[in-house]
Amino acid sequence: MCIRDSLKELQLSPQGWGDQILIYDTFIADINNNGGINGRMIEPVYRFYSPLGTTEAEAACLELTEDNETFAVLGGFLGPSEAANTCIAGVQNTILIGGQQTAERLAEAQAPWLQTGGSRSRRIEVLLTLLEGEGMLEGRSVALVGGIDAQDDFERAKELMPEFGFPPVVEILMEAADGDIPAVDAAWGSFSEALRVSGADTALIVGSTSGNIRGIRNNGLDIDLWAVDNDRLNNLGESVDPAWADGTVTLQSMGDVEAWDDETVAECRRIFDEANPDAPVIAPADAVEGDEQWFNPIMAYCRWLQAFVLIATAAGPDLTHDTFSEAAYGLGDFTLPAQPYNSFGPDKPDANDSYRLAEYDASVGARGEAVPMTDIVDVTP
Repeated sequence: MCIRDSLKELQLSPQGWGDQILIYDTFIADINNNGGINGRMIEPVYRFYSPLGTTEAEAACLELTEDNETFAVLGGFLGPSEAANTCIAGVQNTILIGGQQTAERLAEAQAPWLQTGGSRSRRIEVLLTLLEGEGMLEGRSVALVGGIDAQDDFERAKELMPEFGFPPVVEILMEAADGDIPAVDAAWGSFSEALRVSGADTALIVGSTSGNIRGIRNNGLDIDLWAVDNDRLNNLGESVDPAWADGTVTLQSMGDVEAWDDETVAECRRIFDEANPDAPVIAPADAVEGDEQWFNPIMAYCRWLQAFVLIATAAGPDLTHDTFSEAAYGLGDFTLPAQPYNSFGPDKPDANDSYRLAEYDASVGARGEAVPMTDIVDVTP
């Protein structure tokens, strides 16, 4: 799957992702030139989609799984189109590596659905574990603040918080979509009073990151913020003043600059650079707003393909849904680009076990960025 550059044209993103098909083709050619997967060559089929809603995503799902009868889909759908991933792994019974998993979506899956990143549900527990390890939970009065886009994970956080010794002093679930700014702001008119009365000194934000941060700060609430979604925190949108998020503690894997220079990404860079010496790839450390972010898909597509090849190779020549799942769960610990620690299991369909605490710094870059507080550790269950 490839995200359309229409996001840049609509000014919803300041930059594109370079030539995404060239990037995929380069890595696939390298795999095939080295014998493929147990002698079987990868035959790619591409479909661009807009992540604005699910209409294009659902059409892409049907085209890929029915018209082309693909064995697996890599990447899946991101952003507002995430819900359409159930079309791939559920209705169309096709293996999916990517997308954002929730308990509800996974319940609809018929085919194996694996995620190279970390599911929000597990990231909540990891965030609390790392905060506890740093002594940051002691004496806290914490409000649980969530969004309807993450209701399952909101409920999971509500279960976990008492286990860590601090049940939520108040629960606030935003039912308006994050992009519906007037509705979110109106809801916070009443939410703010409930949060004040609760005596909370901290808010744990699970979903609707932008809208909830804006609502908290717009209503003069001077409390600490913990946010589960680092990716949303680093992409707050124009409706949020970066200063409002300053100091927010979150969970982080490697940042772009660090990952690009890490040994786990070196082979991806070598393969792409040797095949495309004239590609205008700018390193994350040198990129400015408006530059094409080739580095993002180079790392992401290399990661998805490495995961697929690793599992499919282990599954052997008889490649089926069952052998694919068994192979994934039997991998043990493994490394992926920008993720040194990974594992799968029957109850763990998300790979990433490489995390640390980070703090959002509004002074970094054009609109702020989360910067490391601790070293990355292995949080394999």
